[in-house]
Amino acid sequence: MTIVSALLRKNFQFYIIHFIKKIMVVLFILSITLYSCTFISSDVFDQLTKEGKSLFDSSIIKGEMTRICTCQEQRECYIIMKKQARECIDECWDGFGKITKRPNDLKKCFSSKDSMLDGLLDCFEHNVKSCSITFNSTLQPKHNITEIFRLGVLKVEKSKTELSNTVNLMAPIQHIIDTAGEVAICAKNCFIRKNTPKYCFDVKGCQPKIDEHNAKRTLRRCSRAINWKEEAGETCECSVKAGLEDLEQYCPMFRLMASKALKRSKN
Repeated sequence: MTIVSALLRKNFQFYIIHFIKKIMVVLFILSITLYSCTFISSDVFDQLTKEGKSLFDSSIIKGEMTRICTCQEQRECYIIMKKQARECIDECWDGFGKITKRPNDLKKCFSSKDSMLDGLLDCFEHNVKSCSITFNSTLQPKHNITEIFRLGVLKVEKSKTELSNTVNLMAPIQHIIDTAGEVAICAKNCFIRKNTPKYCFDVKGCQPKIDEHNAKRTLRRCSRAINWKEEAGETCECSVKAGLEDLEQYCPMFRLMASKALKRSKN
């Protein structure tokens, strides 16, 4: 019975974290664009790591090569795409009106975490070693960024469905998760629309160079540095006050996880 209970708790934690991160997917739309395969296979989505590489490989455009971006080029595209992402979030956020009468209050719960999210993205960008300090004419396979979006969404949804069929613990908050997914897809489609026919990287004729192993390691290190479990706990409690009452029973779990993480960091 103890083993079964442990399994249920583990999968349950995945679902709740999945919800928080699914809303954060809207805020992390830029990171999905640049590093979607590594984001999906981060420590939150460990069960997707085996598929991460196939996602990135599947987005390669056969017969096309591109150079590695300079760090200045990467930074310029980062700024442009981040602005586009914010605009898309604003455009799609009203979708949360399906599950709360106070979507603007809910938005404030996540807007208050902007500096934390920016810090995570900046940490990742500065440590993943995906750009060249000086102009480098060395070529690498070119990836279809829009295809990365499409495949990433499919793999997350596939994993969620498979886990739901195994342990049905998502039912109490299924409507919240589904709505968060709809908002994320809306923001994704908006972002793609803003970058049609070309992304910033296409205009510059380059793309970041991502080493999968190094990217995963960097993302985990940066995630630990911001103590995302504590941030998720605060966001959960704020979301309850903003009208998502069904989440209230799950917020203590985040406080417990954050407490354990803090104790481990002191040892």
